[in-house]
Amino acid sequence: MLAEVVRSDEYAAPTAPLTLIVGELDRTGFVRKYNELWSERTGLPVRWVEGAAHNSNADNPAAVNAIIEEALGGN
Repeated sequence: MLAEVVRSDEYAAPTAPLTLIVGELDRTGFVRKYNELWSERTGLPVRWVEGAAHNSNADNPAAVNAIIEEALGGN
């Protein structure tokens, strides 16, 4: 589904603040490519989680939590 959205010009722009969170070591399918493209098309920030792969919230929970808190205006 994400692949279809990224390739389409008919995606819905987010109506709420949104941050893309991706593990810097994620090699699952086209996750990295699709997030980079989505960021380019929408201007949404991509935050890369150091030392994390596809399950970045399990690989580096402190970093993911910090990114979420910052996105919510906590830091």
